[in-house]
Amino acid sequence: MAMHVMLNQSFDLRWAYNCWNANPLQDSRFGNWSAGDAFLIYPGARSSIRFEKLISGIQDYEKAKILDNDISKKGKSKEVLKTLTQPFIIQNLKNQDAAKMLSDARMQLNSF
Repeated sequence: MAMHVMLNQSFDLRWAYNCWNANPLQDSRFGNWSAGDAFLIYPGARSSIRFEKLISGIQDYEKAKILDNDISKKGKSKEVLKTLTQPFIIQNLKNQDAAKMLSDARMQLNSF
């Protein structure tokens, strides 16, 4: 999510937080929707992989914005942060794995 927001692109709409079926700990499907699509957490305040990834993306975005503001205040070029988002073009997914692109960008972001 963070890279899409930094590029002013749309991202996944999350409309359901806890729309559980009768037994969400045994079956994460809801009707004919994909497994896990109807909720980000499980009953009893249990997290999910989707929720943890959403948190991670928000934290990446917040860090990038803080760095962007800091770089601007020091009068330096913002080119450093632009390199984080350059690989995130849909056409690049034909030749490169999205997980690798994200991993590389996160490693660069954490190098500051």
